[in-house]
Amino acid sequence: MVLRLKQFITEYEGKQKFTRPSSSIEELVEEQVQCFVNNEPMGTFIPSGFEGLDAIIYGFMPGEFVVLGGRPGMGKTSLLLQMAMFISEETPVLYFSYDNSQNVLTKKILANYSDISLKQLMKGDLALEQIEEIKSAKIKLSKHKLFFNESCSQSIESFRMLCEKHIAENGVKIIIIDYLQLMRAAQFRHQRDAELSYLCRELKNMAKELDVCVIASSQLSRAVETRGGDKRPMLSDLRESGAIEQDADKVVFLYRPEYYGFLDDQEGNSLKGVAELIVVKNRIGRLDSTTLIVNRDFTRFTAFEGANNAFNFSNERMDELGISPPF
Repeated sequence: MVLRLKQFITEYEGKQKFTRPSSSIEELVEEQVQCFVNNEPMGTFIPSGFEGLDAIIYGFMPGEFVVLGGRPGMGKTSLLLQMAMFISEETPVLYFSYDNSQNVLTKKILANYSDISLKQLMKGDLALEQIEEIKSAKIKLSKHKLFFNESCSQSIESFRMLCEKHIAENGVKIIIIDYLQLMRAAQFRHQRDAELSYLCRELKNMAKELDVCVIASSQLSRAVETRGGDKRPMLSDLRESGAIEQDADKVVFLYRPEYYGFLDDQEGNSLKGVAELIVVKNRIGRLDSTTLIVNRDFTRFTAFEGANNAFNFSNERMDELGISPPF
């Protein structure tokens, strides 16, 4: 009872701390007008590092809660790391790893920044010239504003406090969580749906109140595996999807046809190493997809030059989303 009361007081004080005065429509419009007159952007989008994705979602904006979904083994962590490395060249990033150790994440980054495979880096048996290559990569990587944390047992309150500390000390603007289903809230120990709903709402609130973009990876349910057809994911495939669908500003799925044994498309083109980023929710833009190529170690994604987006929304998907076709 005492513990619950302390938690209630902490949550109440946190909410009071971020209470803001109301703004009139006149003030808001005038602010927009001044931005247009001065040719200043109203809100800053942070590029993801993938032009095809940014053309759809414009990048990541402070105040947003973004979800990257995919089945295990699709390459979500590698994609998040690559985004984090690109963004952190200019913008500080805080990366929470609930899944992989910092040791493994570092090796994945080194594989991305060198010609040494992840498999060889994991074994650790490197030649002298490869060690020198790692040293060169270290010099480049030291310029990035990227911070890792693998504190997995903390409450959402202590998680927020740690984020606030990094924001104040390091100017963090992007917070990455890998992955959402591994976060916990003690008061919902045996109510998983309620727990995830609470976490998603807190993360969304935190993004708005702290003026940062929160990006979280999320597992998809096994329903994808049992479905027929090409097995492209849908919003309903998100595990405990209701809260995620409701609170996320953007939802992007990582999909690799090769994962399901589809090696050629309908025109006979090879799908080996092909991946799609499928935008299925986007509060400020259209729904579309972009094609990438994955290297054999799944540590590096590159644009599929000249590729046409192969993804289209079926009538069933449009019914699920409850919207009219955006294109």
